[in-house]
Amino acid sequence: MERFGHYLLGLFAAVLLVSSNAAHARRVAIIIANETYASEARLSNPVRDARAIAAALGPQGAKFDEVRLLIDLDQKGMKRAILAIADHTGADALVVYFSGHGIRDEHRRNFLLPVEAVINRPGDIAVEGVDAEDLILAVKKAQPKLGLIVLDACRNNPFTAAMGTRSATKGLMRYGGEGLNGVLVAYATEGGQVADDGRAGTGSPFAIAFARHIATPGTPLLALLDQIGDDVAAFTGGKQTPTRDGNMRANAMLIPAVLNRP
Repeated sequence: MERFGHYLLGLFAAVLLVSSNAAHARRVAIIIANETYASEARLSNPVRDARAIAAALGPQGAKFDEVRLLIDLDQKGMKRAILAIADHTGADALVVYFSGHGIRDEHRRNFLLPVEAVINRPGDIAVEGVDAEDLILAVKKAQPKLGLIVLDACRNNPFTAAMGTRSATKGLMRYGGEGLNGVLVAYATEGGQVADDGRAGTGSPFAIAFARHIATPGTPLLALLDQIGDDVAAFTGGKQTPTRDGNMRANAMLIPAVLNRP
């Protein structure tokens, strides 16, 4: 009877371990693609880009434990996606990728635009958009061992004509890296510049390069981002140069050399 009791305790512990691993995935990617905007012409490639990146990080690629692909989110959906980052506190790797329209307001704050955004004047940006800093702070608060935020949101500001000259015209401002220990914020291009959305059906230069390189095992993340930047600069003839903010060890790897995964 005593041996049977020990067996039950061991079985119960094993169930708890499996449940814990399922609830707290070790390597997680949350990919948001906003393409079909209600008040503006749709973008050409965010959904295609996001699917390519999800494939690169999924079972046939980097074998992340969880890859969430979220398409055409409204403001509530974007805010819920940011709140869900807290579900992955302490993850070994946490990647959050946003592809869609981004804009900075007259106070030089960056906003990511949900698909239903209607912006007719500068003050509408903060009301209709989602503050990019909320996303950055959520990843910081989750304290992953390695965090990567990608803001592929530097397309032309579609609302400039309606708002006049007091608003920013294009691109995002760099966050600056304050307090970003172990977290990188990667941008598809330099601050205040425009990222190429690519031809319809082909993908954007940044996303194509990102999907090509990001799942390379045994290579430090900083080196992978350098390779991605080199590809983008070459493809665009030097017109687009990805950049990044943050503080990460030079040898930190998103994908270990040996995954030890089935």
